Amino acid sequence: MQLSDQFDLARRSLRRHVLRTVLTMLGMIVGVASVIVMTSIGLSARHLVAVEIARLGTNLLTVQPTTRTTDALSGSIGSRALSEADGAALTNEVAKVQYAVPVVGGDARLVFGNSNWQTSVIGSSPDYLAARDWQTGAGRNFTLREVASAEKVMLVGKTVEAKLSPQQALLGSIVRVNDAPFRVIGVISPRGFSASGRDLDDVVIAPISTVKSRLIGGYFREHRDAVAYLLVKGSRSDELGDLQAEIERVLRARHRIRSGADDDFAVRDPVAALTASKSTSEALTVMLACIAGVSLLVGGISIMNIMLVSVSERTREIGVRVAVGATRTDIRKQFLAESAAIAGLGGAIGVAIGIAAPLVIGPITGSEVFIDPWVCVGALSFSIVVGLLSGLYPAFRAASLDPMDAIREQ
Repeated sequence: MQLSDQFDLARRSLRRHVLRTVLTMLGMIVGVASVIVMTSIGLSARHLVAVEIARLGTNLLTVQPTTRTTDALSGSIGSRALSEADGAALTNEVAKVQYAVPVVGGDARLVFGNSNWQTSVIGSSPDYLAARDWQTGAGRNFTLREVASAEKVMLVGKTVEAKLSPQQALLGSIVRVNDAPFRVIGVISPRGFSASGRDLDDVVIAPISTVKSRLIGGYFREHRDAVAYLLVKGSRSDELGDLQAEIERVLRARHRIRSGADDDFAVRDPVAALTASKSTSEALTVMLACIAGVSLLVGGISIMNIMLVSVSERTREIGVRVAVGATRTDIRKQFLAESAAIAGLGGAIGVAIGIAAPLVIGPITGSEVFIDPWVCVGALSFSIVVGLLSGLYPAFRAASLDPMDAIREQ
């Protein structure tokens, strides 16, 4: 008997018990769909982490003071532990440092025409964009001369531009920042949102000297050289461990910290934390996919049970088929075809649901959808293999029936 005939017989047999067939397929449907959905969630999480790393910038370390002072009037935060001179020393004394950028920051209200917007203001050096791997989409960056003379110039993010001037470009305009007039000399290329949902384009960057004297004030007016933190960019990602040790050595020497005493600063690798999160997410995805795959094995047990019931119900039919010339191989093939058909159809439906669910949920949640086609193929193939293995025992049991006893079976 041809294989196509075997599957045709299997199709007709399964159609006689539609409800039972559908219930038997549920294990395969749920298992395959769960594996695909779990994998899709894992891929989406991995993508978010990769995007977040790219937005942070590559080969970055942050040096933060461990003791901070908050100005009661301005709300600004500072520390004598870190200074602009520390950043210059790191640039000059540590060969692996590309940039050591001083940073201060705070919130400010911007007014342009009839529009106003509250946003974050970052004060830094011209190297801030290069350290973060950011670019200006329009205009230019500010210069060292403008930092030295505390010029009232600034770069704005796309969100700030859209809020203040939705109809026209803001480049070259005068915007009041906390009542001080600033000229917009550049617009930063769009960065999008961070994994935590923060709008990275809702920002203003200005010379650090200008921000200290015109916008933040308080603590930073008293301690002109103080900074909130240093942003250090290394030359190579595989040298960040050595770079961290060099930074600690130079700063301990500059701050005259005695041997055995605690540092008054902390060097952190933000990308390392995100990479660890990515690894955890990948491990969790594999674990969840394996758990979901267990339902495929449960589905296989269901197929075996139903096929054994089917053998008992069709004992007389099997005897008649053998009596009219069907071989035991034909009987085995028929039951294997039925179990494979149940598993394959259930797996196909599971693949359809597994693909459709992320495609429907993704636009609702605003997240990108990633579906690995090889996972779909693998899950479907695994379901068919499970179906075939589950049908082996019922198939051999059916083929081993004595035809005369089977015909006499009531």
